[in-house]
Amino acid sequence: MPIIGSADFALGGEVETSGANTFHTFKTSGTFSLLTEKTCDILMVGGGGMAGKIDTTGGGGGGCVIHITSRVLAANSYEIIVGHGGGRINVGLYWYPQNAAGGDTIAFGETATGGASGGYTGDGYDGGNGGGGGQGTWSGGTGTAPTEQVSGGHTTNIYGGYDGGNSIGGQSNFPTGGGGGAGGNAPGPRDDPDDPGGDGAPGRRIDFGIHNYYWGGGGGGGAHYGSAQAGDGGVGGGGGAGKGENGTAGTAGTGGITTGTNGQIGNGSGPGGYAGDNTGGGGGGAGSNSAGGFGGSGIVIVRYAT
Repeated sequence: MPIIGSADFALGGEVETSGANTFHTFKTSGTFSLLTEKTCDILMVGGGGMAGKIDTTGGGGGGCVIHITSRVLAANSYEIIVGHGGGRINVGLYWYPQNAAGGDTIAFGETATGGASGGYTGDGYDGGNGGGGGQGTWSGGTGTAPTEQVSGGHTTNIYGGYDGGNSIGGQSNFPTGGGGGAGGNAPGPRDDPDDPGGDGAPGRRIDFGIHNYYWGGGGGGGAHYGSAQAGDGGVGGGGGAGKGENGTAGTAGTGGITTGTNGQIGNGSGPGGYAGDNTGGGGGGAGSNSAGGFGGSGIVIVRYAT
């Protein structure tokens, strides 16, 4: 698809056309400048949460997904803030990075909240909720139900979270939960005696012309040791989970604009996989004595008839 200039209509982001529509994609923060009033469809995704910080961690939650249709935007300049992936900025000590939750994506008066971080040793091993829920706890916490708002001739659908999967607190080998996604709840740990990690929840699929992807998938839960199967990332770019000793690494979720990395082999200490950039996916949980994966950054896409 050709890259075109858009001086007749709007400026900002990566600009491309498909059929009768023009798309402005913001992978980082910037400014969307409309030179004439346009009726737009808008996709916003918050940053995904990091998995738990260290040692057998729950998967990170996916970012909130907002889909706005038929929004009339006046000729003006609009600030676009794209949320960072959890753990990707202001990293302090390696084992305890700051900003473990995903960053909020803010534009056009709406906020797509970032996904929560997963639990870890000392806090439980649950997957973080998607869409700004609290950090994972023994019970997995409570996510945010989807809502639909109709006003001023446009519709705003907010797919905010869902619960992260529960761990089995205090039981053998510390089973971990997957991260909640924008498309559903994460299951708890697999029904397996050797410390399985729960899969991340799926993201939300949005039919958006040339960008028909899943967004905001949860990260898979980590495996502790033994022959455990680590959790897989949720559809939408959630990072794969870390691998337990003699176990099987989790696989990154697919379907986002980029793909995350799988969990890594580490003789019982494999780090969790990272979520793909601009997917809003949660990071994958770690095996024992290692670190959880970082979340994926958010994205904003604006579409209008050319």
